[in-house]
Amino acid sequence: DVAGVVKPVLLAGLTAVSGFGSLALARNPALTGLGIACAIGIFWSLVATIFFTLPAMAAAEPKR
Repeated sequence: DVAGVVKPVLLAGLTAVSGFGSLALARNPALTGLGIACAIGIFWSLVATIFFTLPAMAAAEPKR
């Protein structure tokens, strides 16, 4: 059931984005860059999952 997957995927993605995004506040420039890069990458992966992967899974799901 794809509908039951949307909320956990969204919450997990947003948690990861906020966790890595908090590294942007670090004083170390390497950690700042890492945090920003990871947060952006995870955010776009989340967008791709929401708009492409989940609808594709819903379309491929057999009808009852």
